[in-house]
Amino acid sequence: MLVAFVAFVGSIKTANAQVLYGTLVGTVTDPTGAVIPGASVSIINTETGQVRETESDSAGLYQLRNVQSGNYDLTVTASGFRPSIQTNVSISINTTTRINMEVQVGAVTESITVEASAAVLQTETSDV
Repeated sequence: MLVAFVAFVGSIKTANAQVLYGTLVGTVTDPTGAVIPGASVSIINTETGQVRETESDSAGLYQLRNVQSGNYDLTVTASGFRPSIQTNVSISINTTTRINMEVQVGAVTESITVEASAAVLQTETSDV
């Protein structure tokens, strides 16, 4: 009887767990390819408005696990850089989607002050 039980248990295939979520991963870099640690990464589900957020680690890597399937807008922001946006990111069940993001250096704010005195004109005569 024990032999029959062991044979029965050995013949049962293990059932794979069904995963109902996807994963979004990627690397945040600057235009030179250097990684950006501490960048804020957020996704917004375009259908439900649900927001998920994380930060890139010291190697510039970010990861969002257990993301419901759907279409998302991905936004990456970092200090000193312009926000980078990727629209229509599709997350599917039981898949890992990789979206590497490159952020551009932010525009330097400049202040230009022009100081000049206007030429004195004599409007009553034709003399300059």
